[in-house]
Amino acid sequence: MFFQQPGNTANLADDAATAFSPQGALCEWGCLSSWLDPAADDVNVRWTRELAELMRPFTTGSDYVNQVALETDDGSERIKAAYGANYERLVAVKNEYDPTNLFRPNQNIKPDSVGVHG
Repeated sequence: MFFQQPGNTANLADDAATAFSPQGALCEWGCLSSWLDPAADDVNVRWTRELAELMRPFTTGSDYVNQVALETDDGSERIKAAYGANYERLVAVKNEYDPTNLFRPNQNIKPDSVGVHG
C-alpha cells in the first residue's frame, strides 16, 4: 500500500485546465498486489478489491485515472468519475479528433458515436 502527494502545482491548476484534476485530494493511495501462482488469482484479487472498498470512505470518491483498469475490468462509471466534471468536455474532444475510437486501449473515453472499432 502506498500514498503519494499530487504536488503543489497539480493542486493549483484549475479543474478545467487539464483532463484530470486532483479535485482537492491531499494524497493518492494505491495498493499494488502481485503473485506468481495463477491458482491464487481469486483470493488475491478478492483481498485487493476488499481493501479498496474499505478505503473508499476515506477518499474523495474518485480515482486517479492511471489507477483505474480498463472498462472491461472496472466499468465505465469509475472511468467517468476519475475525470469528474471534465468528462463531457473530453467526450467532445474525442468526437472531434477520434470519432472511430482508434485510441481505445486505455481508460477509454468513448466518442458519442463509436465506430467499428468499438
